[in-house]
Amino acid sequence: MSNLSLDIQQVLEQAINEAPNLNTALNSLLHNICEFTHWDYGEVWIPCKEGTILELYSAFYITPHRSNAQIDALEQFRICTKGFTFPPGVGLPGRVWSSQQPEWLPDACSVSERVFLRNQIAKAFGVKTGFGIPLVVSDRVLAVLVFFMLDAHEENQDLIAFLTTTLIQVANKLEKLL
Repeated sequence: MSNLSLDIQQVLEQAINEAPNLNTALNSLLHNICEFTHWDYGEVWIPCKEGTILELYSAFYITPHRSNAQIDALEQFRICTKGFTFPPGVGLPGRVWSSQQPEWLPDACSVSERVFLRNQIAKAFGVKTGFGIPLVVSDRVLAVLVFFMLDAHEENQDLIAFLTTTLIQVANKLEKLL
């Protein structure tokens, strides 16, 4: 594992250890993963109380390397996403929830709405690459983290493997906040 990977893992673990509650921990996790991995936008989706659908819990986007128009596009994408929910197996978050496996969309705009329900919104605001990964605690999905970029990127197996391993370790620390 590279020093950068160790740094990210240490930052995530420290943030969770210092979090007073699950809300703070999940928001810190999302923020830090976006910052360290340079994803433009991230979301946390959690199962509703009944466990029948995923609801948007929080969203975050980073802006230092983006123009004002791109920042506005990310904000509009966030606003339009608020009304969505995902049952198991439906949409990127729902598929990740059901499979408990990461999924990468190299270009969310080029797939059908059956595959990516927010296809039209992604096209409207220039969102390209999508990546979803489950946060599994005690054999159940606590949350699905979904990330987007304004640029298209081919699947990055190293990033997927690193985040999968890191989230397994982080999930063990999150259990104390449940």
